[in-house]
Amino acid sequence: MPRLNGIQVVEQLRSFFLKLNEELLEINVEIMEPRYVFLTAFLTKAFKAHLAKLQISESFEKPL
Repeated sequence: MPRLNGIQVVEQLRSFFLKLNEELLEINVEIMEPRYVFLTAFLTKAFKAHLAKLQISESFEKPL
């Protein structure tokens, strides 16, 4: 991706959903965060462990 990597996108989305849900708390509404799936050309055990720390359980290596 030209400007952000996938991990940065997930971090920004999580921040967005956290802020959105704080705003919607007063009307008792919660927006569920989506599930994230990573598609990468270089899937190592270390990268999978890093994704697991970020609570991302789905990852696939190219080519499928």
